[in-house]
Amino acid sequence: MNKMRKIHGGVCAAEGFIAGATGCGIKTGTVTRDDLAIVFSETAATAAATFTTNKVKAAPVRISAEHLRAGRARAVVLNSGNANACTGPSGMADARAMASATAKVLAIKSSQVLVCSTGRIGVPMPMPAILKGISAVKLTRAGSHKAAKAIMTSDTFAKEIALEVTTHDGNFRIGGLAKGAGMIEPNMATMLG
Repeated sequence: MNKMRKIHGGVCAAEGFIAGATGCGIKTGTVTRDDLAIVFSETAATAAATFTTNKVKAAPVRISAEHLRAGRARAVVLNSGNANACTGPSGMADARAMASATAKVLAIKSSQVLVCSTGRIGVPMPMPAILKGISAVKLTRAGSHKAAKAIMTSDTFAKEIALEVTTHDGNFRIGGLAKGAGMIEPNMATMLG
């Protein structure tokens, strides 16, 4: 009989996952809270995702879907304060630059990095602040809650969970974080998880 129990650790509860966050002042130019996070798998990982089916897709969604075609990913760089949506070719370049900078810091391929952005629409990304922030994030086994708080927009609390599952074949852990408050329409439009 399989058993599940809630444990602490959020997205870092599973062995080999670390996370962290930092403040960049993405929305206002002034750092008032953490608004950029990274989640990293220290080993190779199989990856899958659900993306919006909306016709309008932000640059990070397009880049992440492109990177996931190989079914492998090791990191996700996430930010709040700016969705990098409706930003044209420069938005695509910015999403690629976020993946590339994250990959450089983690010594992995940029195609192994997914990009998730949430916040204002139609506003260029403040790339100097974001690139500085990517280099400043400190990744730890205790970083899940900090990362969950960094991606909040209109959320009233950070959303994270971790479960340990006991089976006849052994135990395993599942961890996650998400942002979104009534933001699943249209078609998973602004939900991140």
